[in-house]
Formats: sequence, structure tokens, C-alpha cells
Amino acid sequence: MLRKRDLGAFVASAAAIVGLVGLAAAGNYPDLVPARASAAATSIAVDAASSSLTLKVMLVITLIGMPLVLAYSVYVYRSFRGKVDMKEGEY
Repeated sequence: MLRKRDLGAFVASAAAIVGLVGLAAAGNYPDLVPARASAAATSIAVDAASSSLTLKVMLVITLIGMPLVLAYSVYVYRSFRGKVDMKEGEY
């Protein structure tokens, strides 16, 4: 931020957050919710997965919805891009 490289700072912050979440997920796999009382009470990924039909339906919904979300995000980003120009009397 001191070098006025806003995009680089944003990308670095986002990469750090994604990396930390990924490390936490990899460290817990396959235990989604580890139980402290007994290992039998631990929820694992296979037990928590949805049925095959549910996963297929969600794949179709995602393939249709994701381009819409991305297009809207690009539209909003382009609409509000640039720095705010403060004029006298505004805050």
C-alpha cells in the first residue's frame, strides 16, 4: 500500500486468506467436525456428502448461475471503478 499498488495489495491479501483457509481444510481432512469426546462422534466427509442426484442438480444450477454472477460482478465493478473524488463540503 505504501507504494500505491492497490491491485497488488488486494491480490496478496486475497491469496493469503485463500491459503490459510486451504491449509485449515487440508489439516482437518477427512474430519469435517472433529469431536473431542470420542473419535466415533467425528463427522467425516463421506458421511456429510449429499446424494448423487443432489450433486448433479447443484452442478447444473452452478453451471447456469455462475456466469450470471460473474457477469453481474463485472458490471458492478466497472460501474463503480476508480477512486472517489471528494469535493469541498462532502464527507
